[in-house]
Amino acid sequence: MSTWRAVFGVFCLVGVLLLPGVFTEVPESLPPERRHRGVPAGTYRAMGGLVRNRPFTGCVLVLGLASAALFAHISGSSFVFERVHGVTAGTYSLIFAVNAVGMLLADTAFAKLARRFRLDTLLSAGVAVAGTGALAQVLVTAASGETWPEPGSPSSW
Repeated sequence: MSTWRAVFGVFCLVGVLLLPGVFTEVPESLPPERRHRGVPAGTYRAMGGLVRNRPFTGCVLVLGLASAALFAHISGSSFVFERVHGVTAGTYSLIFAVNAVGMLLADTAFAKLARRFRLDTLLSAGVAVAGTGALAQVLVTAASGETWPEPGSPSSW
């Protein structure tokens, strides 16, 4: 058994060990005649073109917000479950595991749906489901009358 820092140390070591293989074994996918030098002006021009591309910007915005929600969940859910709701660490780990399995099942379902429906349709449906879920959470929280613990009280630690 080790600390959580050791896990990141192992990930870092594995990444460093894989890096030479990436440079030597993974070929460049862009043909040489389409490659450009990485001068800043050209990079900014290309980024400006991407920002003006509405479908691309929409997808990036949705991905960014979904990633922010995921990391907010990962970083805050243990506090909410254990400190606010009094769930034990063992029970929280089961809740987190069930959530992870749910995400894997959703990914599998999306892969199957992506073969049958247009991606923009799936993206719109996903945003609608996420928005509905967020609204439901706000409404349930507001209806429950829950308040945050007072600063300095033992339950706010």
